[in-house]
Amino acid sequence: MATLPKIKASSFVPQLRTHKGQGYVYGMRGKDSPYSTAIAKSKQGQYGKQLSASGYGYYCELVNGKPDYTKGRAAKWLGKPATDCSGLIRWVYWELLNHKYDFSKSASGMYSWCSTRGKISTMPKKAGILVFKTASGESSPHHVGVYLGNGTVIEAAGVDAGIRIVAFNSGWTHWGVWDLLDMDIPVDGTPVQPPVQPPVDEPDTPAETAPIYFTTTATLYRLWDIGKSHNIAWTAIRKADGSVPNPLAMRAGIKLIVGHKIAEQAIYYTTTKKMYLLGQIGNHFGVDWHTIRNADGSTPDPRNIHIGQVLRIK
Repeated sequence: MATLPKIKASSFVPQLRTHKGQGYVYGMRGKDSPYSTAIAKSKQGQYGKQLSASGYGYYCELVNGKPDYTKGRAAKWLGKPATDCSGLIRWVYWELLNHKYDFSKSASGMYSWCSTRGKISTMPKKAGILVFKTASGESSPHHVGVYLGNGTVIEAAGVDAGIRIVAFNSGWTHWGVWDLLDMDIPVDGTPVQPPVQPPVDEPDTPAETAPIYFTTTATLYRLWDIGKSHNIAWTAIRKADGSVPNPLAMRAGIKLIVGHKIAEQAIYYTTTKKMYLLGQIGNHFGVDWHTIRNADGSTPDPRNIHIGQVLRIK
């Protein structure tokens, strides 16, 4: 594990927020999304008997004596991105490092991967710190979330709730600084000095360099709609902090930067059952399907796209 690269809390925390509202399925890794009946069948064999006395009801239900993987508590997340609590941390790490690195850790494994840790009463309020829940009589945590700052925590809370943001005082018992995280965010309440801006050339016109800050509304919240409204490529739109927004997880109230000088970064997309042909994906996102690439940059076969394939849109 020591060979894995570190990531910055200032990148980790905003990326975590993009997963709010997505699904929870025990045993899933977000990188394997979307949740499917094939995954449900596999997880049923692994964990079904751990999650219910009868072995059924979570991943599937028995219908006429046969397992039906379109039913059960987890079925609400079929066709959608999903993960479990420690899988959320793995998912974001994988995304931030261009889908190149992964690791296997449970909540207790994540706690053991924190060289600096302690009881929740001693936690410094720094965004990016991992928080844990340990039940009475347990020797190690069974659940993990991430402190986002300002008294909030993001967690993959369970199959009914999915990924949500909750108040910090919601039963957390321990904390830890993840060894792969560079804690570059100050403690809550610490004044942050604005960065010194380097001198820039005189702009040709204000429209070319001055970013426009835009807050999404209930009637205009999709990136491609915003791009059309401002007459620019939606792939150039960024969040107010400069990070890449999730084009499929927009909601009213998100602050965006719209401007011609924003560097375009690749946006990763995982295909679903309803949209897996390059032509359909290109039409949906308003881009030429010839420009769509696999996650590693190679050219995909437009007639051989499968569910769960990760593509790059730029």
